[in-house]
Amino acid sequence: MDLKKAYEVTQAEWVKIYNVEVGDKVRCKRHFAQNELGFDGIGSQHLSDKKNFCATTSIGEISKIYDSCISVDCGRNFGGNWHFPWFVLKVVEQVPPEKMIEVAGKKYSESTLVEAMKQYVREE
Repeated sequence: MDLKKAYEVTQAEWVKIYNVEVGDKVRCKRHFAQNELGFDGIGSQHLSDKKNFCATTSIGEISKIYDSCISVDCGRNFGGNWHFPWFVLKVVEQVPPEKMIEVAGKKYSESTLVEAMKQYVREE
């Protein structure tokens, strides 16, 4: 297995073990090098902004989980969304699971039902 594939496998395990999801709050524990442990260094042209974010105690929000990286919204002060390797991130707050409601034997998220009801009311 090449290093890039090994990175993807270990990231998938980290996401699974720690139940990491979009919306979770994370802190960068340390800076990282381009191509470290198979991370391909996506967005490495902006390493100074990432270094600044990693040097603070700032908290970002996971905006997308790719096979090859974790996209974190670092806020406007740090230039927006940046890609990070999983091994420098620490989850500091997880998104609470959404309440599920059973209707006619199927489970739906509460927000899905609320949106459906709003749409239904608008159509009448």
